[in-house]
Amino acid sequence: MNERSAYTETVLHDLFRLMVILLAAAILCGCSSPLLKNKLAMPWQKEEQPGPPTKIVAIWTDAVLHQPNERPRRGFGGRLMFYDAKGKEPIQVEGELIVYAFDETGGNYNKVKPDRKYVFTKEQFAQHYSKSNLGHSYSIWIPWDEAGGPQREISLMVRFVPTNGEVIVSEQTRHVLPGAKPEQAATPLERSQLQPSSAAAAAASRGPLGGHAHSAAAQGSGASAQQGSGDVRAVSHEAQAGQGYAQNVPGAPDNSEGVGSAMDQ
Repeated sequence: MNERSAYTETVLHDLFRLMVILLAAAILCGCSSPLLKNKLAMPWQKEEQPGPPTKIVAIWTDAVLHQPNERPRRGFGGRLMFYDAKGKEPIQVEGELIVYAFDETGGNYNKVKPDRKYVFTKEQFAQHYSKSNLGHSYSIWIPWDEAGGPQREISLMVRFVPTNGEVIVSEQTRHVLPGAKPEQAATPLERSQLQPSSAAAAAASRGPLGGHAHSAAAQGSGASAQQGSGDVRAVSHEAQAGQGYAQNVPGAPDNSEGVGSAMDQ
């Protein structure tokens, strides 16, 4: 009995030593795991915060927006990403955004003053934020005119005024707004056939220059445009959640909600 007890005790002792060794190995290997690091992190350790934005990357694509009971409008959809000085991954920002648009159709590439500018206030721009597999980004819609117009060359440049930090400006990039060649441009009658409407409805929405007031919302944002003088203001609403109207246009709905408007310079 004594020999059996001694043998059993030896086996149990060896098993205990083996368990201790395996546990120690698991702890040492697991320390390299980010998940375990987070669990073992000290309470006073905080996640590293990004610095102020120092770079904007803007990706633009032409698009035609279709709204119920509205004429189709063409413009540009943009995806904006911001980076700090480290430039590792996109960051979330806070501030005012301005998009400058230069109509360079016909080779007019030496313009200094933009033809239009679209302004998103800090509160408006925050509504365009989203996060995906690519990281933090902002999606905006820049309306230009009714679909069916002639082809145009538009250069776009973004300026961002952060709440904290220095003003940053993106590279100016040129984009083609598809349409008929100048000699093939659709007549007003042909453009009106893009979407059936009564003469009364057309007259009610027609401005003094023959333009129309429209609402726009696309890719998580909306915008409106007006011909006139002053600033161009872009509407910042969630997709299909709000509408913006051109201000001070005869026949246009009253902009009682303070929605921004877009106007030519």
